[in-house]
Amino acid sequence: MLRYELNPVQCIWYLFEKRAIGHAPMPNHIAVHGNIAKYRSLNKAAREDMVIEFEAEKQRFMVTLRLTMASYGKGTQSWSYALIDDSHGCSPLFRYCLARSEQLSIAENFEMPAIMQYMAAPNVYDETWGEWIPEDLKERCSCR
Repeated sequence: MLRYELNPVQCIWYLFEKRAIGHAPMPNHIAVHGNIAKYRSLNKAAREDMVIEFEAEKQRFMVTLRLTMASYGKGTQSWSYALIDDSHGCSPLFRYCLARSEQLSIAENFEMPAIMQYMAAPNVYDETWGEWIPEDLKERCSCR
């Protein structure tokens, strides 16, 4: 899997979801050469979906932030309240990255879920989110 630069977690997910197997796949079943093209197409689709979702998260958060600022003003308190608000449905990684960029102490609230989310597809996040992801998060999660 690593030789083909594929995420093993995504490959296992593919086997469970797409092939509807009811048990954990054996390691030799995961790396079947016939599945490599399917895994790659999954990665391409995941990248496209991630770009769309990332832009949608930005828009949803901005709506929430504007509403929050109308009530609490334009200070850091509004940013914190907007990030904690679940109504926008933004991911933990989005919230963590934004809180870090705004130097808000609540970033730590989202750190572990953000790491888990990032680790599911680090290469895809690096490509699609770019500089939004803090370098120290990438380094902590790096197994390359």
